[in-house]
Amino acid sequence: MNALLSLLPVLLFTTSSAPPNNAPGSAEAAFEAATLRQILSAADCAGLRFYNALPSEGSGGTVLVVGILADGKELTNGIEKPYATNGGTTDNPAAAQWLSKQDAAQACSRVASSGQTSFSASISAADAIALLDLDRCAGIGVSVTESGFVLSAYSSEEGRMKKLGDGEGFMKNSGDPCPTICGSLTNYVNQALLNK
Repeated sequence: MNALLSLLPVLLFTTSSAPPNNAPGSAEAAFEAATLRQILSAADCAGLRFYNALPSEGSGGTVLVVGILADGKELTNGIEKPYATNGGTTDNPAAAQWLSKQDAAQACSRVASSGQTSFSASISAADAIALLDLDRCAGIGVSVTESGFVLSAYSSEEGRMKKLGDGEGFMKNSGDPCPTICGSLTNYVNQALLNK
């Protein structure tokens, strides 16, 4: 089992190079603080998991988020649409669009079908809340990098999301999902789809 856990980050993140930000399923996305707090408030939520995604055919790349339990399972039981993806508009760039598990799996599958690597990474609830609790934090921006996802605290100013600052206090790396929040490959909506 330990061997599987040590290999999982390689399975999830190994690519010849990180996809550029304008590639399918790899664009930066922002999530409203209220959306992330809603996910984190679920009973036994231990953190958040992110995926790069293409929500529909021909759509631009974005990021999808779901709550996770301490054993790495995603919080989906009893929730009709547990996955949130950025559905931003000009007036609200961090607006969420909620997806069912099936729709989330298809959004991840479209990334793989487009020739891109389907990434996933997790962050603990404590790290997410540390960003959300920053003064003037209105949301969190998520971008795909060579080492996984980087989360940055954002303020909302005149309808635009703006980074609150740089450095450790304003950013969290979410690159390696193991061993803290990991578990079976079937815990991951992208892997569950590919392993059917």
